[in-house]
Amino acid sequence: MTQIIFPLFWLWIGWQPLWAQLPFQVEDITDSLGLSSAWLPRSGEFRPWEAFHGRALAFDFDRDGDLDLLLTAGPRWADSLSLGSNRFYRQDDSGWVDITVSSGLDSLPPASSGAVGDIDGDGFLDLYLCMLGRDYLLRNESGRTFTDITDTAGIYNPYWSTAAVFLDADHDGDLDIYVANFIRIDRFDSLECYTADQPQRTFCSPELYPAAPNRLFINNGAGRFLDATAGMGAADTTSRSLAVSLLDADADGDLDLFVLSYRSPNLLYLTAPGSSWREAGLASGLAFSPEGTEPVWSRAIPMDADLNGAVDVLFLQPGGPMRLLLNDGFGHFFPGQYQSGLFHPLKTFHATGGSVVDLDFNGTLDLLLTDRIASGLISASDPEGHFPRVLLSTAQGRFRALEAAVDFRLDTTLLAPRKLREDTIKSPVRLVGDSLGALQGPPAAGHEAVDFGLVQPSGLEGYMSAAARSSDLSPFDFGITVQEQGYDTITVHQEPDDFVIADLTGDGIPEIVASYPVGLIRVWRLVPDELPTYLGLFPRADQPGATLVGAQVTVTFGDRRLRRPVVDHNPLLFYFPAGTGNVNVEVLWPDGLVNHYAAARLNGYFTLDRRDQER
Repeated sequence: MTQIIFPLFWLWIGWQPLWAQLPFQVEDITDSLGLSSAWLPRSGEFRPWEAFHGRALAFDFDRDGDLDLLLTAGPRWADSLSLGSNRFYRQDDSGWVDITVSSGLDSLPPASSGAVGDIDGDGFLDLYLCMLGRDYLLRNESGRTFTDITDTAGIYNPYWSTAAVFLDADHDGDLDIYVANFIRIDRFDSLECYTADQPQRTFCSPELYPAAPNRLFINNGAGRFLDATAGMGAADTTSRSLAVSLLDADADGDLDLFVLSYRSPNLLYLTAPGSSWREAGLASGLAFSPEGTEPVWSRAIPMDADLNGAVDVLFLQPGGPMRLLLNDGFGHFFPGQYQSGLFHPLKTFHATGGSVVDLDFNGTLDLLLTDRIASGLISASDPEGHFPRVLLSTAQGRFRALEAAVDFRLDTTLLAPRKLREDTIKSPVRLVGDSLGALQGPPAAGHEAVDFGLVQPSGLEGYMSAAARSSDLSPFDFGITVQEQGYDTITVHQEPDDFVIADLTGDGIPEIVASYPVGLIRVWRLVPDELPTYLGLFPRADQPGATLVGAQVTVTFGDRRLRRPVVDHNPLLFYFPAGTGNVNVEVLWPDGLVNHYAAARLNGYFTLDRRDQER
């Protein structure tokens, strides 16, 4: 018996995560920055697009060296009430300024998300907005305003697009556009769905709608884009696409394209010099879960989890365990959560959203996670009970969970109460207002209150609405207490749906822009115990025929090398041990040109201009 117990005991010990101390605090600085996101009330009809919300997009609009911020409002059909609901803020010497009107974005419908890229090589970033019904391509006019060039550029995408990326798909030096589309649906959709346990209306599953085909638009270099989806081998009619990522899956130096799908096989397009792509989702092991099923993945995070130089993919899903697929270096992926510290035999590590960011400033990327479903049901003060919100990466390619939970919940907004009369004690609770949009619709005209489900005052505590429990797209967690004065106070404890990481203040410490299912976006400041030693790098190739997307940036110090691909136009942040001296930087541009730079000092940002003479 001893020979059996002891090996199992040590195996269980090896599974336990190594709990790490919290090396930072967070604080909500949204109001102090003067930022606000628009809230679009729901119709109460449970339209599929109302289960999705907006995203944050940080980029340098006016080319002044700091980041500006676009806050999209989420997919909605264009109407007079929703126009101008996106918010665009420019950062200047006086702070953050709302330039939604002056930039020309006030006349556009609310967007699902967006992507930026310099399509004409003038050094100013242009904007592609993903919409519900018709996308927009906007040209940046020298950092002053945007001009709608959608029609003249030949862009036509009438579907519900969820994400887009700029990339050089045909290797001619300028940026093309890949658009991920979700489902085919019209604004007069009349499909109704109800919960199984209670006769309450809820969101219909996207599987009830046909998939919308994705699109690849090729830049001809003369201001026009051609639909080359079929010609490049990227035609697909089965994928309900939720997100798209750029990564070098097969380690050949060229960026490939990964498309996350809803209950359909994920897509991996391998690119190479030439005029076509090869779809390798099934062959690579990324098309399905390791069990061979099609789960409801909510997020896919490319990262080098085991620090072997090959990009891996972490999959997150509502109500289920996260899955890490490690890359063998040749584009073949296999389960790796067991050896990476992401598995425990006694509890499941859940997450529905997250990002990679170096939270302890040691040079390796960590995981910042959120679970909008499970976290509200588990005590956040118990390290053995809460899900690991922060996982710090070690130099051995394993992850350690923080001892303390980092709280990003919206828990300060109260729904205004209405005093209960003695004759209504047994009737449903009625609320005067809804400041977060947690209810499915605003009070009807002429009514001062709305019924809040079928909640009885005697059973308020721990209540979660049936609509929340039935939908994996927009659940809510309510903490409810009955005050002695006879008022009902309902506090919405809502987890972020996802994070965008960007150094908005330019101090080398990234801010965390969190988006919430109610449609709000909040900015959280990371307050570390010790100031980091960092280097911020802006690769720049603002000339026609010399794109920077796909470049490889390598930073060398001592005997260590840190390498990152350039997948967008935001700066790359590298962190170093205190006392680090000389740092050398190398950029391998997509066309094979290599530039070398010597950083004069750390703790600052530098622009890496392309130098043709070093070819």
